[in-house]
Amino acid sequence: MILAKKDQAMIAESEELRLKAQEELSRILKSPAFHGSPRCKQFLQFVVDRALDGQYDVLKERMIGIEVFGRNPAYQTDGDSVVRVRASDVRRRLVQYYSVAEAVPACRIEIPSGSYIPHFLPPERSTPSLPPASFGIAEKSGKITPTCGNGIADLERRFPMAKLTLAAGFLILVLLMAFFGHRRLNPSVRTSEPATETPFQAFWAPAVRSSKPVLICIGSPVAYNYSKSFRTAYTHRRGLSPEEARNAIIEPAETPLKGSDLIPVKNEFVGAGDANAASLLSALFGSLGKTTEFRISTETSYSELSDSPSVLIGAFSNRWTERTLMRMPYVFVERDSVRFVQEQTGSKRSWTLPQLGADGKTDEDFAIVSRVLDAETGQFLVTAAGISSFGSRAAGYFLTRPDQMNKELGKAPKEWKQKNLQFVLKTHVVDGAPTAPEVVAVTFW
Repeated sequence: MILAKKDQAMIAESEELRLKAQEELSRILKSPAFHGSPRCKQFLQFVVDRALDGQYDVLKERMIGIEVFGRNPAYQTDGDSVVRVRASDVRRRLVQYYSVAEAVPACRIEIPSGSYIPHFLPPERSTPSLPPASFGIAEKSGKITPTCGNGIADLERRFPMAKLTLAAGFLILVLLMAFFGHRRLNPSVRTSEPATETPFQAFWAPAVRSSKPVLICIGSPVAYNYSKSFRTAYTHRRGLSPEEARNAIIEPAETPLKGSDLIPVKNEFVGAGDANAASLLSALFGSLGKTTEFRISTETSYSELSDSPSVLIGAFSNRWTERTLMRMPYVFVERDSVRFVQEQTGSKRSWTLPQLGADGKTDEDFAIVSRVLDAETGQFLVTAAGISSFGSRAAGYFLTRPDQMNKELGKAPKEWKQKNLQFVLKTHVVDGAPTAPEVVAVTFW
């Protein structure tokens, strides 16, 4: 079959786009911006390859979670934000990559907010990613065909009305510049008040307005490792090869232990749920244009908390969370090795986990989310902590979901924006992941 010249040109253009995109992807994956993040590399490789193959139906949150992150096909995307968090991380890394790139790329790769389908753009059509107006980080897939056209000239050729639209847009821009220039020279010129902010925006407004970066302070539980002599003896007794020994799970019940056989490890680990909450919050602040700094609680000083708006993650592993909540309506309590949430005023309710095992496994969890406008540190402060790591993860999810927070804060008293507040959350654990939390108690003061 002989193809028309137009069809041949389209095929050639498509192949040229594929080649440029693949070359650019290779450079990106080798760049310092993506160094040390195999998951981000895997995510970007997957979405680019599928987009170039035209498999847009695969570029949806659930499918990416299954194909890239090995999630169960029945997993709940509302309770597992791994894809959304990783997408936000990849977007930040792409911005970082292009901000320091020495050579002008032949085809720039972008993943617009709200979609997992990459765009392939020539330099003149590339635009910096902007945070969504809703302050949100939740994303939904849409079908957008990747293009690599010729900028405004191509737009005008394909759409004759584009010239008129561009001219009108330019005129509006000139008028706006003149207006704001006049307003700057004439302070008496007043404009209407900005659009009413959503409850979600109002909740985070003090942190966003601050000139300081947001400090994310994470708890670090003490972990224990076996001494070298104990591991060597265990390996020899079991006849394990060096590779088997590295991956062996030592069962203490089968082997007598002495106190010297256990080595405490401090400030080296964080809980999986705490880390997940931290990544969700970091992605949120990144979408708002706010920088964040991470600290381990045991290595965080009072002066650091006094210098920046802060988010405290983790309960019993975070000394600052316990100190901050000490005089608040809802607190964490540990009594006779049982941990629970306690109401210190009113009806003195409590929420406990009778099925919480020593290994941290549980079917449900409770968490406390607090917002203090003027904490003991003199700064805006938020806590996100659960009885177990599942609760911390659910708290991070709650704090970064505009839909859920708008719903809950929509029921609050009118003056809640000027008040401190606390939520007690409950989450169920399904297949090792917490579900979307529900609010079981709330208070304002």
